[in-house]
Amino acid sequence: MRIVAKLLEDFNGDWHWVDLKNAREVDPENRVFEIDGAGTVCGIRLSGPTRTRLHDTGAPSEPDCPNCLSGDGSGLSPAARADIEEALGVEVAEPVLVPVRPR
Repeated sequence: MRIVAKLLEDFNGDWHWVDLKNAREVDPENRVFEIDGAGTVCGIRLSGPTRTRLHDTGAPSEPDCPNCLSGDGSGLSPAARADIEEALGVEVAEPVLVPVRPR
């Protein structure tokens, strides 16, 4: 299930493509879903399983995150990485692409 969402209230105002992994609606009245995890097209990963409630925040039909819009999976922009590191107080690791050869 792909939605446009913000990850944090003060996340630079960026809207992201967010993929909810194996989303199952458990409370339709309150829009509560069980998910195995979530991730953005630009490379932010959220662990799971967990329950999440979707709130109607007036999301646009398309994200404004440049990395999500490019859809190239190149990861976080340096500015977004710095903001996350500052908010969490830890260094954010850069994903590494590992080529896989078919057998």
